[in-house]
Amino acid sequence: MVRGAWQQLQTYSTGLSSLFPTDGWLVVSDDVEALDGTVASGWERLEPWRTIDGEELAPAAISGLQAPLEGVFDHNQFLVLPRDFTIFEDDGNSTTTKEFTGYHQ
Repeated sequence: MVRGAWQQLQTYSTGLSSLFPTDGWLVVSDDVEALDGTVASGWERLEPWRTIDGEELAPAAISGLQAPLEGVFDHNQFLVLPRDFTIFEDDGNSTTTKEFTGYHQ
């Protein structure tokens, strides 16, 4: 289950926090469904990446991992997305959160 994959990464990020501070985003998958967000994203903030070319929704017949693998991790997009679509927000209490765009933004 994809939620189990997300929970496992939450456990890792808590116990091994030194491994995660530079992560721009994550994709969790159970080979059927794939969701993306940041390491700090709550479960409710994870969403599927639904486009490969950035223009049209990917066909429903493709696997859950195909759209993020070909869309997000395409070599032409891989560095553009974290550079141009990641922001850091200060909550005013000396806590900064990393936010990453969704496919629809």
